[in-house]
Amino acid sequence: MRGKIVFVKKGEISYIEKHQNAQNAGAAALFIVNDDFGFPKLNLAGSKATIPCGIVGWEDSWKLLSKEGQKIIRI
Repeated sequence: MRGKIVFVKKGEISYIEKHQNAQNAGAAALFIVNDDFGFPKLNLAGSKATIPCGIVGWEDSWKLLSKEGQKIIRI
């Protein structure tokens, strides 16, 4: 994933861990996919990672997840 913009599902580990793991794996940026209702706040206070990070809203997340050939991975 070096140099790629990475999309990952929310859950299992904290946003901070996802942010740091993505940077450690060489990602250029990270987007967290919110696959349930609502729009959680993205709090990266305490993250040592410096790559850009954002969160994708529920409706757009389902559009992304429904695309063929898309791979959502856990990091």
